[in-house]
Amino acid sequence: MGKVHGSLARAGKVRGQTPKVAKQDKKKKPRGRAHKRMQYNRRFVTAGGKEGVGNSTCLPLRFWNAAIVPTTIWNSARTYQHWLTT
Repeated sequence: MGKVHGSLARAGKVRGQTPKVAKQDKKKKPRGRAHKRMQYNRRFVTAGGKEGVGNSTCLPLRFWNAAIVPTTIWNSARTYQHWLTT
């Protein structure tokens, strides 16, 4: 039988040495109709997100109406090129 990576004597070492922090009070989550409204707004209304560095959610939306996409931007992302041309 193969060996285990390290002995089980050290199990839980990191959790044991981290300092205990008390839980903070949180605002209650909306329920029922209000929760459904929050989900709708999160998924469909603000789905595009803000334009910025590292925001991959707005990448397809930025060139949605573009007829010709510069190939220098899409050299490493051939899947997006295929997606835009089809």
